Amino acid sequence: MVLYKFAQFVRRPRNAVIVCGMVTAGVFCIKATPHVFPAKVYRPFVVAYKGGLEMPLSTSQTSEFYEVCSRIAVNSNTYHPFVTSRWEIGSRGLAWLPNGVQFGLPAILTDDPDLSSKRFSEPIKKADKEVSESFLNALCLSESARKFAIAREIFKTKRNATAFSVLLAPAVTAVNFCGVFAAHVFVPLPLITNIPVVGVFFFILYQFMMGVTNEREDLTADEKVSQLGEEYVRGGVEFYEKTIQKNIALRKIMGRRGEKMYTYYGNETAGLTYSSGANNTQKRDKLKKKLEFITKAKAEL
Repeated sequence: MVLYKFAQFVRRPRNAVIVCGMVTAGVFCIKATPHVFPAKVYRPFVVAYKGGLEMPLSTSQTSEFYEVCSRIAVNSNTYHPFVTSRWEIGSRGLAWLPNGVQFGLPAILTDDPDLSSKRFSEPIKKADKEVSESFLNALCLSESARKFAIAREIFKTKRNATAFSVLLAPAVTAVNFCGVFAAHVFVPLPLITNIPVVGVFFFILYQFMMGVTNEREDLTADEKVSQLGEEYVRGGVEFYEKTIQKNIALRKIMGRRGEKMYTYYGNETAGLTYSSGANNTQKRDKLKKKLEFITKAKAEL
């Protein structure tokens, strides 16, 4: 049995340290590689193509991106925008590294998205007309909403949020190995049993810590963007309302699968220990309160 032989091998302290070091280094490399070499590891897998060539950025995408960079006062030379085939903005890399940040902007994130040319799945094509129109309408964002979406992603990269996730995984892995042998000392169970039991515990702990981190980064990024002015706050409210509208439409279109992925209120369904970030309704309501405060303050002047 492989697991039994492995348990016997790592009984020796020297072997345990070697295995722990190798596994921790491997996990670190896996997590760090997309951020150290984003142009080689990340961009080729998500870039959008048209006619066999990389799809160029539209005029509005280019101007809005560099306008937001200027507004936030970041060095735009460290950011490399491109059109991604995904529906949402995504980025990999760290601005202070030589390769910078690869910043993916969805093709629909423009002033005149051509939705008629997009390839939608069969459930979306065959959906009820009202639901289908609601879904397509949710993909069309105003300039302020697009700038908000760009700004919040830039703030996340500026805060080096990805660096924490890169370091957390190998740190938890190293502690996991220590936990296995600590459990073997204090709990009268064979080492072969402690390895999977302790491993599951630390995996759940890692998922929980990442969920808490994602939620904190989401709310912090929104708070930072809202400080840029009323235009960005209004854009944020619209961005999250459209996101909620899209998720509700997908929940209806996808049936049972959609009900598992999205809640009745348009939030992404979180797992028992993991969350991809703060709820859309939570983020929208925070920005709505800030917008109401700004409107009230302007009315009193």
